[in-house]
Amino acid sequence: MSGVKLSVRQSTTHGRGLFADQNIPEGTTIIQYTGQKIPKKEGKRRERFYESIGYCLLFNFDDTHDIDAIVGGNDSIYINHKSRKPNLQAVVDETGIWFETLRDIRRGEELFFNYGFKPEKPKKFA
Repeated sequence: MSGVKLSVRQSTTHGRGLFADQNIPEGTTIIQYTGQKIPKKEGKRRERFYESIGYCLLFNFDDTHDIDAIVGGNDSIYINHKSRKPNLQAVVDETGIWFETLRDIRRGEELFFNYGFKPEKPKKFA
């Protein structure tokens, strides 16, 4: 990782978000998506439970594994979804899942990634 300064703050998009605390040039790797590496079968089991509570932090890693950020995750879980104009992309290699800037990011800007699907609105509990 490049030592980029980031912070978690209230988002105008959804709940909390991850924000740049400095200007970041295009093509900079900023944070790794961390968590427990689990077999796909276990990922499917956990996904059913997480969807039942309306909170899922599973990321497809490869054909045989997922990353579950509920166990051992970091601030990357606060990157919110934006399908039309994300400013980050995920890069997957043998060492893990990394987020890289798609363009120059200004200090104070929220970081967004296209999740590849339309996320459901969070469930409201009484």
